[in-house]
Amino acid sequence: MTIYFMPPLRVLLTAALVFLPAASLAAQEKGDVRWRDLPDNELGTKAQDFFANPTAAPCTEGMPAISELARRHPNTPAYGNMLILARMFCAMDEGRWETALDSLREVEAGGVPFDPFFGLSIATWAGDTEEVLRRLEAVVVHGAAPIDGPDAEQATSGALRLLFREHLHEKLRALSYRAFRAGSLDAMDTDYAANFASYAIKPAMENNPEDLPTLLSYMKQPQSYINLLQDREFEAIWPQLEERVGLHFRGVAAIDLAEKQSIFEADPGNSEGLRDYAYALYYAGRFADLLEQVTDWREAFNLDGEIDEHLGWAMNLAAYSADATGDPERADQFMVELAALDENIHPWVVNFTINHSIRLFEKGRYEEALAALGRAGEVADVHGSTYARMLVSEYRACSLQQLGRANEAEEEFVYLRDNAGDSYRVAAGGMLCLGKRDELVALLLEAMEDEDERREIARLMQREGYEFEYRPSKLPVIRDVILAEDALRVPLESEIRIVPDSLIPAPAWQWMTVRDGRIPDNEDSGGNIAN
Repeated sequence: MTIYFMPPLRVLLTAALVFLPAASLAAQEKGDVRWRDLPDNELGTKAQDFFANPTAAPCTEGMPAISELARRHPNTPAYGNMLILARMFCAMDEGRWETALDSLREVEAGGVPFDPFFGLSIATWAGDTEEVLRRLEAVVVHGAAPIDGPDAEQATSGALRLLFREHLHEKLRALSYRAFRAGSLDAMDTDYAANFASYAIKPAMENNPEDLPTLLSYMKQPQSYINLLQDREFEAIWPQLEERVGLHFRGVAAIDLAEKQSIFEADPGNSEGLRDYAYALYYAGRFADLLEQVTDWREAFNLDGEIDEHLGWAMNLAAYSADATGDPERADQFMVELAALDENIHPWVVNFTINHSIRLFEKGRYEEALAALGRAGEVADVHGSTYARMLVSEYRACSLQQLGRANEAEEEFVYLRDNAGDSYRVAAGGMLCLGKRDELVALLLEAMEDEDERREIARLMQREGYEFEYRPSKLPVIRDVILAEDALRVPLESEIRIVPDSLIPAPAWQWMTVRDGRIPDNEDSGGNIAN
C-alpha cells in the first residue's frame, strides 16, 4: 500500500514514548546477518535505511536491526519507540492490519504525528469501523487535513466503501451532517463536498429542512442525485430535487460542466483536469465534443505517448463517445491501446482490460471478448477487487453461452453466486446467461431479509437508462426477473419508484433515442450522437 507520511528519524529520536521490550533473539537473526555481531554504527545505518524506505524490508532488515539497538540501549526510549514503528511496518508488510493499527495507536499516543490519512488507511485495512469513523470525523468534521491528492482520496474512498459495506449508513449520514453544520464542506474538493452533502440530506430533512437548499448547492455533480430521486425515503423532497436537476439532468449537468471546464482551462495540460472535464461532457451528453477534446489534448500534451490513469479514463470515455457518434474503429483504437498497458507498471489497467472485454461482448464479437477476458482475468486476479473478478466471470459466462459453450462456465456460476453480495446486478447477468434463474430468485429472496440489501436490490428494478454511464447491452437484466416475480416485486416497490422519462439522464436518453428511432428533442444531441 502507499505510505502517506513517515516522521523524520530526528523526530523519533527525540520523542519520549513508552519503551517496549526488544523482540526475541529469533527475530534478531534473520537471513545471513547475525545482528548481535554488528557494531552500533552499522545497526544505526540499517535503521536509517529502514526509515528512509520503511516498506522495503521492514521484517527482515528494519525490525531486527532496531530490536538489537533497543536491547543494547534499554535506557534510550527512542529505540523502543522506533521498534514500535518497525513492528507496525512489518505487520503492514505481512497483512496483519489489526496489529499495525495497535502499533500506530501506541505511537500516536506518545505524540508522534502521522498524516491523518495514513491512520485512516490502516484502520480501513484492519476493518475497524469505529476507528474509521473516529478518524474520518477528525478529517471531515474537524478539518484535520484536506482531502487533497491521490493518497488522501484513496484513503477516504476506501473508508467510505468499508462503511457502506458494513451498512453503517446512518452513522455516515450523521457524521456528514455534523461536517455540514461545522462549515467543513467549504474546505473540500467539490466532488467530496457533493458526496458528503448528499449523505447529509436525510438528517437535514429530519432536523432542519431549511438546510436543504444550501446542501443542494454543494451537489453540483449530476450523479449525486441518482439515489435521492428514486429512493422513497426522499419522496418528500422529490419536487425540490427535480427542479434542481432539470429535464434529463441537464440543469445540474450544465452547472457541473461549467465548473469542470473552468478548472480545465486554467491548467489545460493537467490530465486530472482533462479526466474531470471529460466526465462532465459525457454526463451532459456532449459525445462529439468529448471525443474532439481528448483527441486534441493528446496531440498537444501527450506527444510522448505516456498514459497515466487520469488520461486513461478520459480515453475510455472517448472510446464510448466514438461508438456513440458512429466511429467504432476509433473506439477500438482507444480501447486496444489502453488494454495493452503493462499492468506491472500500471496496476489500474485492470479497469481498462475489463472495459475492453465488455465492449467487445456488447459489439457481438464474442470470440474476441472471450480472448480479452482471459487477459482481464489474469490482471484482475493480481490487481483487481472482488467486483472486478465478478465482471470477468459475468462476461465470460455470457460469452461462453453466446458461443454455445455454457457447459464450460460452471466455475463462473459458482464464483458469481458466492460473491453476489458485492454486486447483485453482476451476479444476475452471469447467472441468467447460464439459465440459473431459479437459483438467482432464491438468492435474492434470502438477501432481501436484510434491510440494506433489500434497498440495493430494489434499485435493480429501476427502468432502463437510469444511470449516467449507460450503453445498450446484450446482457439479460435482473429487472425483468424482479418484475415477473411477485415475491420479489411487491416488497421492493415500497423501496423505490420507477422514475419518469424526464429523469433519464441525458447521455442515456440520447443513446435510447437513436436506438428506438425517436426524433431527438431540441435539447438532445445536436449532432453529438450517431443517427
